[in-house]
Amino acid sequence: MAKKFRVEEEFFYNDQKMGSLSGGEKMKAAFMRIFMEEPTVLLLDEPSNDMDVDTLKLLEEVILSWKGIVLYISHDETLIENTANMIIHIEQSARKTKCRYTVMRVPYREYVEQRLKGFEKQKKEAINERSEKKKMHAVKSMEKRFQREDENMTEMPETEDAIYFKLGDENSGIPAGKTVIEYSLDKLWTPDGSRILAQNIFLRIRGEEKICIIGSNGSGKTTLLKKISEELLQRKDIHAEYMPQNYEELLSAFRMTGNILMRYVIRYTG
Repeated sequence: MAKKFRVEEEFFYNDQKMGSLSGGEKMKAAFMRIFMEEPTVLLLDEPSNDMDVDTLKLLEEVILSWKGIVLYISHDETLIENTANMIIHIEQSARKTKCRYTVMRVPYREYVEQRLKGFEKQKKEAINERSEKKKMHAVKSMEKRFQREDENMTEMPETEDAIYFKLGDENSGIPAGKTVIEYSLDKLWTPDGSRILAQNIFLRIRGEEKICIIGSNGSGKTTLLKKISEELLQRKDIHAEYMPQNYEELLSAFRMTGNILMRYVIRYTG
């Protein structure tokens, strides 16, 4: 089991608490516990969250080789495309006032293509029918017939499209030459101080750089980001905000400031 999930055998026996594990390590621990129960059906809610690339490949192997049923929720299109042979798509359209679901026993990519073709066909039919209706409405004597036909006309397709939005002024960024942070650390320890994750860290960030921290599960990415956030959040010359891996850390604070936050959102959106 340890070899399969690429963890040391002592992972099962040491005294490290779950709270000190990274998000990916917690996910691996949860999977290993499940497999020890020898289930016949797997129900997985966003199983690819917090996983590194190697573990994502392992997850795909597990799903594909599983002899029983695997029912999982995911927004990871690569995982869905590589593993699912049946799609259940739940949607809300018309500003979340209409609901529908679709079930198709086809691979994900084929489902997407069929769905788009179906919408395009429905849209053309709806446009043609409305065009014919306008022409025929010129004949007053047929108006009652049109009213009856209106009830059977093809509806314009509605989809649950993603919402894209942007906050802030494009010209309000940090000047390109400004040094935002120079951070150095001799040793990066786990939160419980049981082991060293990294050594001799030095990081310099300037202007509008976009930096991604990568590494395998448990290598110290989250711990490093937390330490950097502690320094940036105390600065007065910049305005920094921190979104943790565990969103509950923020939500507990929102419970205290919920009314203030809601008033701000209402005022901001007009």
